[in-house]
Amino acid sequence: MQREKRRKECRRRRFSCRTGVAASRKKFTELHRDILDHVREYTLPTKEGFHFREKVEGLVVEMHEGMTKASNAKDGYFRLSGEVAVPASLLTALLMDPSKTGYSDPTIMTLDFFHRFDERSVLSYWAIDINTPGSCNLLAYRDGVDLSTFSVEKSQTDTPPTFFQASTAVSNSEEDFALFGEKTTLRATDMYWGYRMEPRMVKVANKEVEGAFISLLCQTDTGGRIPVWLKNRMCGQVLAKEYVRGMERLGQDMLAAGTAKDFVASFGDSLPGLYVLGKEREFVCQTAVST
Repeated sequence: MQREKRRKECRRRRFSCRTGVAASRKKFTELHRDILDHVREYTLPTKEGFHFREKVEGLVVEMHEGMTKASNAKDGYFRLSGEVAVPASLLTALLMDPSKTGYSDPTIMTLDFFHRFDERSVLSYWAIDINTPGSCNLLAYRDGVDLSTFSVEKSQTDTPPTFFQASTAVSNSEEDFALFGEKTTLRATDMYWGYRMEPRMVKVANKEVEGAFISLLCQTDTGGRIPVWLKNRMCGQVLAKEYVRGMERLGQDMLAAGTAKDFVASFGDSLPGLYVLGKEREFVCQTAVST
């Protein structure tokens, strides 16, 4: 009952966000450029300042001390790195439009891509319920509006292209809040979110399949009174299990069902084909968790 009441409130707030599309295109163009530049820099393995925290589901979790301290609330700035057993083109497509695939995360209350600027850039409203099942619902749901974009960049050599996907909040200032109606409309801010995806063959069940080496950046201010130490402690676990491996399983389900190729093709010329490393290999439905 309480969760349905929250869903209705989210729908009301989502519709109020639609009025914000009247903002200047220049603002979103600058955000688009800045977040991609940031992701390119901080996903490089040579970027200094990261310290190892743990390994979860075969993914290395690191935190950047400087970027964490620079946050007003000291929210952790995380980077996860490792292999996934789905092609980079498919992963990029899933990240840009999970609603098409029926992606289901138990914490997601609503996810609405409510405005598309072009084939590479969208505005989305999201809301999550971070209360555990059976709890007293003491914590308010968190919601925000993000600009999401992607880029496929070829090198000057014969190496495969590198894929980037990035999102950042358009709700992190007084001016931006006013853009979406009432000043208190949005509760959370995605400061940095982005992937670098480098196509490579990965070994799964003693066979090679086309996958990718990914680096994921995340720094989110959830707002409210959630203790920072608790958020920072849980972040790596949630990112690895729910987001990276969750998207990997979803991609593998599409590959097994034979729907992945058409899904990637629906993005037109903005994405290369499903496979970029040569001919298709036999598909193996298993995560690329290294030992």
